[in-house]
Amino acid sequence: MNVDEALKRVAVLGAAGKMGSGIATLLLQEMARSEASTLGQVGSGEYRLVLIDSNEKALIQLRRQLRSHLTKYSEKNINALRQYYANNPKLVSNEEMIDAFVEGALDCVRMDIDPYHAVGAHLVFEAIAEDLQAKTQIFSALNKMKKGTQYYLSNTSSIPISVLNEQSYLKNTLVGFHFYNPPAVQKILEIVIPENTDPELALLVPELGKRLNKVMVTADDVAGFIGNGYFIRELTEACQMAKKLASERSWELPKAVYAIDRVMKTYLLRPMGVFQLMDYIGIDICCNIAKTMQQYIPNETFGDVWMQTLVEQGVRGGQHPDGTQKPGCFQYEHHHVSGVYDIELKKYLSVTSFTEEVDAALGIHSKVLTHSQARQEKQEALYAYLQKIWLGDTLGVRLAKQFTTHTQNIAQHLVVTRVVKNLEDLDTVLKDGFFHLYGTQEIPKINAEFAMRGKR
Repeated sequence: MNVDEALKRVAVLGAAGKMGSGIATLLLQEMARSEASTLGQVGSGEYRLVLIDSNEKALIQLRRQLRSHLTKYSEKNINALRQYYANNPKLVSNEEMIDAFVEGALDCVRMDIDPYHAVGAHLVFEAIAEDLQAKTQIFSALNKMKKGTQYYLSNTSSIPISVLNEQSYLKNTLVGFHFYNPPAVQKILEIVIPENTDPELALLVPELGKRLNKVMVTADDVAGFIGNGYFIRELTEACQMAKKLASERSWELPKAVYAIDRVMKTYLLRPMGVFQLMDYIGIDICCNIAKTMQQYIPNETFGDVWMQTLVEQGVRGGQHPDGTQKPGCFQYEHHHVSGVYDIELKKYLSVTSFTEEVDAALGIHSKVLTHSQARQEKQEALYAYLQKIWLGDTLGVRLAKQFTTHTQNIAQHLVVTRVVKNLEDLDTVLKDGFFHLYGTQEIPKINAEFAMRGKR
């Protein structure tokens, strides 16, 4: 079975969720493009995308989302549509072609709440909750009812694929196909192909990734894989750093948490601090990932009791359906941090009450670059700005150096344990998936250059 054949029958489990809806959007876009380019029409019945979710109302919203995305895609690719429909005399204007493409694509879609309707799909994409039992139950049920060749692609970001394969009795027909959020925007795709995977599936996976226009990085089948293998270790260290800082400065923990995130964004030029990123992902999700990694990598420690306490108190983070940020360890106003949650007081503390104190303690001055500003700078100018990290001696600089040393150790660990093939692949994930401005390989170079400057 080649990719063109496989794409004719596809199903998505958890299709109305945050990740599933993005995956469904990408798949429908490619299925419609493939049908239009080969048949000169869309909606012939050759292609079928089954979208399954237990939330019926969310499926209705998903159809609206698909229509909106396909319309924008069609408008952007109108020249391609003209080629596809060149032999169709009924379609003359741009508007007619766009309508034909969008309506034809939506005719390929079937929506249902019953997973049974995934039976018969060549490819079944799974994007349900990050729960081993839930995933194995649905995989096992579908596998018992399957008709013909049926391959499974899981969006799990932490559970080893070999474990899912074995407990679901899938006989090596499952691979890891992990999109980053949001799937329709993020370029990175982590693929996990365990040993003894069905050879046909192993060949399909990279070809499918190319068709979806993704930058693919292969991870070993180790809990957490590359992205979470890196991030959860960073998050664990950041929790320890915040607690130590609070103790040393006689600060409340919320103040120290805020300070650590300020260091990340100001001295390391991250788009988000590590705790803000935790909020974006969802604190409960981060706790579940850490728990999964702890189960399969027992000789390390993942997560922190503070994170679990936040979840127990109902502080979970994540996004609203419109993409805006829910309150997490931080409270947000217009995309900016306005408060920090105190687990002792069980309420948010306004950052305005201690911002000046924290910035003064860290040594942050008023003329600092933001991540978006730094992205516009040439490498030399970026390096010159980062010189403050290595040549200064403020508290913020020392914390940045400490954290950078730890991230370098994480990177080396992931390579030595073969979770990732090399530092190049890890840096691809960090730059394209986490939007870091520089990778782990560049840090020693920057450090050496700054050391030379310091001697001049």
